[in-house]
Amino acid sequence: MTCFLSAGFLIIGIILDRQQPAFRFLRHFYLRRVLRIVPSYLALVVLFWSAVYAGASNAVFNADTPLWRHLTFTQKIWMATHEQWGPGGISVTWSVAIEEQFYLIFPFVILFLPKRMLLPMLALVAGASIIYRSVGYFAYGSVFTMYVHAALMVLQRARLSPFCGVMIALETGSGGISLGGPKRLGSLPLDSYP
Repeated sequence: MTCFLSAGFLIIGIILDRQQPAFRFLRHFYLRRVLRIVPSYLALVVLFWSAVYAGASNAVFNADTPLWRHLTFTQKIWMATHEQWGPGGISVTWSVAIEEQFYLIFPFVILFLPKRMLLPMLALVAGASIIYRSVGYFAYGSVFTMYVHAALMVLQRARLSPFCGVMIALETGSGGISLGGPKRLGSLPLDSYP
């Protein structure tokens, strides 16, 4: 959960403090995301599938999750519909898929939604996400069982509350849509992060 909060804070701060026109900003934003995430992600996918194609077949390396799901960042949908994590060697990539989908959708929401509608929309999405996870928790009986079944853990709507919570905090804490002032976290400039 902490990684979602910090990623949400840093990315949303970058979006809110942008100095460029929206479309120019988006072009640079997406290029930076691709250059930071895709090379190492693809290296993991290539390594994993090389082991599978070389004949490895066990709990860590197998072809349960289709390759195309990993290439399209949709493996979490497979995990939810099959109620399992899939091969242990690549199952952790569900969180990368969630972040990538967040990067695809939320910059457009922040930049193009009328500013007066941003806070109510964020509160609604965060609240719905919390309710969705709560219903899943009580339906499955425990957090452990819920995570084992994976259906609620890996779907985007169950993971939006941290991102929206950060956006709400930035929005209400700054007195407006802009963070204003220098972008700093402690003594580290946020420009050196995502």
